[in-house]
Amino acid sequence: MNRIIALIWIGLGLSLWAFPGAPDRSSRVPGEISVERASRQTPSAVRPEEVNVFVQTDPRLFTVMAALLVAGYGATSDHQGESALLARIRRDLAGIDQSLRARLADYYKVHLEAPDQASPSISGYVGLSLVLSPPPDLVVVPSREALPEDIRRAADFAPLVREFYAQSGVAHLIRSYLRQYQPHVHRLRQHVGSLIFEMLSYLHTLPITRLTGRVDEAGERTGEAGSRKPKEKKRGRAGRDKRGEKRLAAPPRQQRTRRLFVVLNPLDRPHAAYVRNDILNAADTETVRALGDDYFVIIGSPADRDAVQMGFLRFVLEPLGERFARTIRERADAIHHLAEQIIGEKAAEETAFSIVNESLIQAVHARLQRRARGKVKDVTADDEAIYELSEAYERGAVLAFHFYEQLIPWERAGIDIADYYEHLLRTIDVEREAARRRTVREARARREARHRASRPSGADASLGQQLRRADTLIRNGEFQRARALLQELVKAHPHHARALYGLAEVTSRMASRINPAESRDEDAAWERLMTELKQAVQLYRRAIAAASPEEKWLVSRAHVAIGKILEFVGQEGAARSEYEKAVNLGDIPHGAYDEARKRLREISGKT
Repeated sequence: MNRIIALIWIGLGLSLWAFPGAPDRSSRVPGEISVERASRQTPSAVRPEEVNVFVQTDPRLFTVMAALLVAGYGATSDHQGESALLARIRRDLAGIDQSLRARLADYYKVHLEAPDQASPSISGYVGLSLVLSPPPDLVVVPSREALPEDIRRAADFAPLVREFYAQSGVAHLIRSYLRQYQPHVHRLRQHVGSLIFEMLSYLHTLPITRLTGRVDEAGERTGEAGSRKPKEKKRGRAGRDKRGEKRLAAPPRQQRTRRLFVVLNPLDRPHAAYVRNDILNAADTETVRALGDDYFVIIGSPADRDAVQMGFLRFVLEPLGERFARTIRERADAIHHLAEQIIGEKAAEETAFSIVNESLIQAVHARLQRRARGKVKDVTADDEAIYELSEAYERGAVLAFHFYEQLIPWERAGIDIADYYEHLLRTIDVEREAARRRTVREARARREARHRASRPSGADASLGQQLRRADTLIRNGEFQRARALLQELVKAHPHHARALYGLAEVTSRMASRINPAESRDEDAAWERLMTELKQAVQLYRRAIAAASPEEKWLVSRAHVAIGKILEFVGQEGAARSEYEKAVNLGDIPHGAYDEARKRLREISGKT
């Protein structure tokens, strides 16, 4: 390893940017600074704008979120703990036109309302706000076909948003509301500056804020490594080929600007976070950009450290995949084969570039988390890192363990991550990475046993005791007593995953005792059976939504339980989807991985 590091140092003077569309590090945007200069100016922070990171609120997002609140978003949550701003906007918008309110509510019921979940996913609607032009127009700027699928589905909401902006009076409220929120934005900017300093000091690098490449009229990159999808036809200057026939020349090369926007979303849940870079900020049509150049981190709380850290790591590390495109292509077949072994058919949705990018991002994030936990020889901290990496590995970041291990000697060397990147790629051992699933189970089991042993005392201990009592009642077949106990627990703790799961289980078991064929009123018995099974499915889904990262076993079991119910009522396609979700979670200790695979084989055997 020392020899490798020495060779890297010798090669530092060589130019490593010789590929089409290469980033130009010498061409920094105005105000861009070095990590060394930052450390001289401020010992623990960087001004985000100096590395093209912009911390802000957004009136478009505020408008979309306000429209969602009026439509019904968050209506089933406990309003007692909501922020003063949320309470105020509910009051200020209470008097809007009832016809408009009804149409917003109807849209929400059709497209977003999920009775079996505490809160629906609004990621597409958050993304929609960013592709809208500034108020008052609020029109979708890109063509509908160019939008990601979730935003394309949400695009029908845009006309209602525009009408809501014009008629609700929110236009007059936005300025005062966002001014009220400026102290939170200021605190977030300081928080982001500290995080940036921490990450750049670790990576010993600067984000690439400019790239030289071609951009067509739709904002797509052309002729560059790592492009997300092949382009059928490029638009540009007309010319003639050797036979004199008319052809289209490639668009001229342009210098593109890369940016990261950290947007505070005061009208969302405090822990809600969205990270994406598959859209362009429609509020800016002047800056030359291509898809993938604008990064967005949208968070509900200034204290959300993890989402900001992940967004910034993507912003810094993903361009390096383009720089070393040739090396990634050389290993592409092996990387895809590895992904197929770990995540099956889903590997077809990934590219070698996306696998490398995601794996390195997860590995760096885990190393930062590991360093924050303390001593190098702390087994507990190592188990936590392995557990986090194993989840990323089974989602498709199949090189995460390799990169994590290779980063340890790199940390001691203290060189630019970009200068170590090719070594990270050249040392990939596909057979070793494929065997990781067998080697991490012991560490994951230790970690979960430690969490079970460290359950807090007091009220939580009493709750745990009651849950164990309910389990005993269920095992003894005393379903009525177990159900009554669990209903009281769910009433007192409506978002407790284990209580919800237990109530779902006992509800399902009670339903299994109903035999319509032996009932005096067979139709009424069938109706009662279907009602119980529907309630069980809803409870299982609530348990899934409430589960913590340590309760993946519960999520796995709940998906299989839902699948069995759906299979029973003849919905085999929906059942298959539930079993596949359990399989995709991986072979979690105490989960239902093997049973899910067995059920999938049985369904396939029927067809």
